[in-house]
Amino acid sequence: MSTWGGNVQSIHKFPNDSIFTRLRQLQTERPGELVHDEHGINADYSDLISDVIHMRQVLREQLPSNSFDENGLLRKEAMSIAFHAFSGYYFIVSFFAIVALGGICVPLATSLIPEEALYFLDKAKATSILVEERTFENATTIKNHVHNQTGQGLNIIRITRSEPNPCPQLEINEQLVFSPTAGCLVLFTSGTTSLPKGVLLPRQLFYPTPELVPPSSLYLASSPVQWVGGSTGMIDSVLYGQRLYIMKDGSSPAKFWEVLREGKITVTSVSPTFLRKLREYYNENISCLPSEDREKYINGARSLRTVFTSGSPLNPSLKNFFTDLNNMPVRNGYGITEMGGGVIITPKGSTYVDGYIGTPIPGMTVKLSDGEHGEILVKHPNMFVGYINDEAATKAAFDHEGFYKSGDYAERIGNDYFFKGRVSSDWVRFHEYTISILELERYLMDLPYISEAHVLPVPDREAGGLVAALVEVQKPNATEQEHGNINLRRIREDLAAANLVSYKLPALLRILPNNEEVPRTASGKALKKEILRKYFNISGHLPKDYAMDGVEYWGNKIDMTTSTRTFDWGGL
Repeated sequence: MSTWGGNVQSIHKFPNDSIFTRLRQLQTERPGELVHDEHGINADYSDLISDVIHMRQVLREQLPSNSFDENGLLRKEAMSIAFHAFSGYYFIVSFFAIVALGGICVPLATSLIPEEALYFLDKAKATSILVEERTFENATTIKNHVHNQTGQGLNIIRITRSEPNPCPQLEINEQLVFSPTAGCLVLFTSGTTSLPKGVLLPRQLFYPTPELVPPSSLYLASSPVQWVGGSTGMIDSVLYGQRLYIMKDGSSPAKFWEVLREGKITVTSVSPTFLRKLREYYNENISCLPSEDREKYINGARSLRTVFTSGSPLNPSLKNFFTDLNNMPVRNGYGITEMGGGVIITPKGSTYVDGYIGTPIPGMTVKLSDGEHGEILVKHPNMFVGYINDEAATKAAFDHEGFYKSGDYAERIGNDYFFKGRVSSDWVRFHEYTISILELERYLMDLPYISEAHVLPVPDREAGGLVAALVEVQKPNATEQEHGNINLRRIREDLAAANLVSYKLPALLRILPNNEEVPRTASGKALKKEILRKYFNISGHLPKDYAMDGVEYWGNKIDMTTSTRTFDWGGL
């Protein structure tokens, strides 16, 4: 067990910041169940505080003694501690316990292979990892890989709960104050365009404002903790007095609908991808039920006051489906991990059109690089500290005025922002013309027989670039007929009939096999390079005389025979 030369009594107290003073306040003001975790945990604020005090002590006992200074706080070189477990409640406890010691919590996906885990651990300089029983074996495999590759050790610490005794008082050490800009949470970027970077978020991001949410508010948490919408969403709920229903990671649309059917959930956050799956499940399994049974699902979902979506573009037809079904209050947003979550969001009750992401959240300073259009630039007092242990990437992320350069394009009309795509990955140069991947995806999704579409850029030595489309065919419900033969010619003709210009039509097509899922990040973003390799067998430029079973290829020339316009904007 570690020992310190400082005041023993003060070691048992908690930092004097609004994170812990708010926890102490809520223990008194919000009795009753706080968290229901589908991994078998129900807890109130007293349970949470007891478990945080317990896990803080576990860390002090099981981390190497040289990890701590004379005051019992983590030294700079030992601040980063990884989290590797399924339970959302365990994440909440671990986060508060680590932050109480001045440390940095680094949540890792439970599905990581050892090579990926080593990359994240090395980036964050984490030499200890918190695990539960179900992840202990995988953590041991990671530990062995770390040792074999680097000769370094990895300290595995099991997460446990306190004994069921009366909750000890959460005491505050008035002299223990951390800098508000000190890092406390590392979330890695998706790695869709480059190797993942560790976004270091500051303590002040979690400093709550005085307002509490109504006691009746119940947040349905379904996102994994290594994603910004998962970790910050749960921490914010706890600090604002919002009750939590935590679903198991990877829960099915069927389970989601069953939870909504109970009529207790008031707020949730999902990706547009998962929202599409909820629509598909409804059409295939709920719409055909007797009206009395069907109405139980519809009425249960009417308890929702807000459904936030972000992470990928929201198709208007998808929002309209839920509006027509039960007037579900879907609000589309634009968020950035580096900002700790949301940046721009559609106002309540606003009309949604293609690409609309709303207006800036209060406190966010947003501008576009070229005035009313261009790259989205953002600044906020609580934005990320930097990319952990990567000074070059941190410096390159800001402009000369301290705005974070998002790498995303938008257009502003008045106070409203419209998303136009990723600077580096959402545009294809076809001969001398530019194709917007997001625009083509929206056109494909508007076809009545397509439920999901992924448009992929394909380098081509002659044309510069082509677009390939991987589409999932909409399964007809009990009242619909089969869609007939769906192939590249039919899709191109239907897109042309919708007035999409010729050069923007897909050149390659593959139909996604039934019940097959495409590779995605934790936030629901499609891993397009991996999709291109898996479904089209393309990992670089399109091979000469390309052919692959299951893939249709139209060619790399501009089609002058199509029934639509060849160009738009006069061929500019």
